[in-house]
Amino acid sequence: MDALTLRNFRCFGEPGTVPLRPLTLLIGENSTGKTSFLSAVRLASDISYPGRPINFNESPFQLGSFNEIAHYKGGRAGRAQTFEITVETQMRRPGRRTHKNGRDATIPSSRRMKHGAKFRRSGSHPICVSQSLRLDEYQMTVSLPPSSDPPTLEYRVGDLTETVEMEDLRLRPFDESTFDWEYALYMIMDGPRMRMKKDAAKTPLRERNTFQEIARQITGRVVRPDRPICIAPVRTTPQRTYDPVSDTPVPEGAHIPMVLAKLFFQNKDEWKSLKETLDRFGKESGLFTGVHIKALGRYESDPFQIRVA
Repeated sequence: MDALTLRNFRCFGEPGTVPLRPLTLLIGENSTGKTSFLSAVRLASDISYPGRPINFNESPFQLGSFNEIAHYKGGRAGRAQTFEITVETQMRRPGRRTHKNGRDATIPSSRRMKHGAKFRRSGSHPICVSQSLRLDEYQMTVSLPPSSDPPTLEYRVGDLTETVEMEDLRLRPFDESTFDWEYALYMIMDGPRMRMKKDAAKTPLRERNTFQEIARQITGRVVRPDRPICIAPVRTTPQRTYDPVSDTPVPEGAHIPMVLAKLFFQNKDEWKSLKETLDRFGKESGLFTGVHIKALGRYESDPFQIRVA
């Protein structure tokens, strides 16, 4: 996965492409889209695998219903009717293949493949209404019409375009899981439909061979990394007040308020030095201006509050 493009997904309204590197850092304040982007990365990975369920509420990401996922434009524009997720993937370097007619398929020099999906509302939940694979002028698109019309599959190679109904190909619906491109390719190019098609000979052989090769590249030789591992933030739940129970270290950090309170009550010099460091960090990062501890009683054993201004 080399880049991700989102359109009308959560806070991402207008389409924008974000490059992904072996190490990609997301920096921003709360509610600026970091978690939404991470959830889109996993969804994009799922879209790239045939037959994989599309789950918008798999832990640790709970994106909610369609209204909570589709971008709200505001004003008369209201909420977007659809949203899209598109992933760009670097493909493996292909080898040349000689066909029975003695001609080699011409493979485009570009090696970036785009795999996208569009979703709309069905009841309160999003369903997939189209998926597409594209490499230069070579493209396959499967669509689910909003009416009762049957789903269709369209493939293009240069000026060659053909649209077929999925019922003719005996393909399964794809509204809640990703489309099986490899089976569709078999039915279109290698299966009985192509062999029985009377006008197949009218299609330029070189174009058919080229499409077959590029379709196989798309469906069978894409670099597919392992599914992203998503880990919830390792942090404790903030509380309005704290009881000075224990400052024994725990991985989630629940002991930190006790450590701060202990310094505040027992070692004023160390607390003053630490507070100056925390306040300086907060101001330079723009996250806060100061950290304060407020005792809620006369004794050290009484509850206290940590206030971040």
